[in-house]
Amino acid sequence: MSLQPNKSTNAGSPTTPLWNPGAILRVIDTKRTKKLTYNVTCVGRAARKYGAPCAWAIEDQSPEQAAAAVNILDNMAKRPPTEVTHDQLETLTHHCLCSYHTHQIASATGELKERLQPEVQHHRTRTAQEAQHAYTIHQVSQALSKINLEMQNVARLTKSMGIVNQTESAAGDPGAGGDEGSGTTQGQAANSSRNP
Repeated sequence: MSLQPNKSTNAGSPTTPLWNPGAILRVIDTKRTKKLTYNVTCVGRAARKYGAPCAWAIEDQSPEQAAAAVNILDNMAKRPPTEVTHDQLETLTHHCLCSYHTHQIASATGELKERLQPEVQHHRTRTAQEAQHAYTIHQVSQALSKINLEMQNVARLTKSMGIVNQTESAAGDPGAGGDEGSGTTQGQAANSSRNP
């Protein structure tokens, strides 16, 4: 049976992956010299290798099993690592064990969970930092809005005070009325007429 590569993994997904579960969980081996479609590796432990990872290519045993594992990884990548469930990890592990190590599903699932934890913690830290950054920006924006409003109030107050000052200056200007100046001129004329 010939299988086509999972398009969402090999051709690019319309949804941008949030993380790389294949690399984080170490179930995808891209360094194989043998070219495979899926590169899914067995996550079991080989007794004859003193407990070292089996690393058998799942695709050599079952292309369908490898394709199912890649499909699970694609779905995981679309959601934050904090949302990965135990059932998802267990199902993934089931597809990432060769026929020699199917009995290791419990321990292998536990290993995947341990590999996932640093990524979960990293995501939580990053999310908290982004939230703090957004809150800081919000506070700065509010402060700037308040300053802008106060500046507008000052501008209006300054403008109104300028109008009042102009009115008061016009009322107290000696040249504006004419009575005081006229009286002075008449007094000077009277004094001149009395003087020989």
